[in-house]
Amino acid sequence: MLGWLGTGDAKRQARRLARRRGLSGYDAMTENVIAEAHVAAARMDDLHEAADRARQRSEAATDLRQQMELVAGLEQRHVRADRALQDLRSHLNDQREAYLAGIAAELAGQLHDDQGCPVCGSLEHPAPADPRAQTVTRAELDTAEAAVERA
Repeated sequence: MLGWLGTGDAKRQARRLARRRGLSGYDAMTENVIAEAHVAAARMDDLHEAADRARQRSEAATDLRQQMELVAGLEQRHVRADRALQDLRSHLNDQREAYLAGIAAELAGQLHDDQGCPVCGSLEHPAPADPRAQTVTRAELDTAEAAVERA
């Protein structure tokens, strides 16, 4: 029989109904089973709702896991991009130093004894910049600055 589905009120109601209708033991048992089936049907609705809520929580947990993985991936991308930006800034600083050294070397190449320096006007030139130093053009410096801006 369906005793696990609910006893108590459902069975009592089934017995009362069977007595009112004058049903025999078999018919009373049938009525009892029908009453328990109604209780079970009502319980099934509750179980379906609980299952739906559990399914929704499971889906939310899956979504959360996926979002956390996405965030972790984005954080790694951010770290790599930040490192790349730092490398570009370092390269830009090196390019600026080389560019300024090249300007100094260019000016030093124009110095002549007994002529004033075009920058300071001094007639003495004790330590002119080495014109053989590696130079960077303004275009190369602009390219390095643009790369930092894009990053």
